[in-house]
Amino acid sequence: MNNCGEWASASEIVRRVQAYNKRISGKRGDRNSILDAIRNLADDDYLEFKKVKNRHEYMRNDKADSELKFSSIMQSFEDMQKIQLDEINQDKIIFLSNNRLAIDGEMLLDSIQDEMEKAYTLMVRMNYQAQLDVISKRDATERSKRLQEHIDKTMKMLKRKYPANLIKEYFQNHVKRLEFKI
Repeated sequence: MNNCGEWASASEIVRRVQAYNKRISGKRGDRNSILDAIRNLADDDYLEFKKVKNRHEYMRNDKADSELKFSSIMQSFEDMQKIQLDEINQDKIIFLSNNRLAIDGEMLLDSIQDEMEKAYTLMVRMNYQAQLDVISKRDATERSKRLQEHIDKTMKMLKRKYPANLIKEYFQNHVKRLEFKI
């Protein structure tokens, strides 16, 4: 999102991200994956979108979510969490005897990881908005606390049902590289 402070075409953002990735890791990154990430960020309202002739342009959305919008976001998080907790409570075998993940286990843990990443992205965004004085620091702190409690609830249930060391190892080895620049 650091590359989207002003209106830029999707191609320009891809070029910037690839240049950044090249400097950091020596690899440019897949164009289609970057375009998918841009579309996902736009769908989640982290990027504003406009169409100029036959080009799509994007810009970082620095507007704060209203209390109603935040409640809606939390409701969608809670709906997904309910599904995940139900799966955890079904006593499915997610780890095989050799400590490898079963297919159902991988799908469950990937789903939990995706939700955690969305929540952390939202927390970073709110803290950034608080720095810009778009929302109050108190509101940002309260919302971040709600999101953290949401994440903790899922993780506690997961660790209660399955070996904590295997869960920890999975999330350490499968976390996507999230970098936020403010």
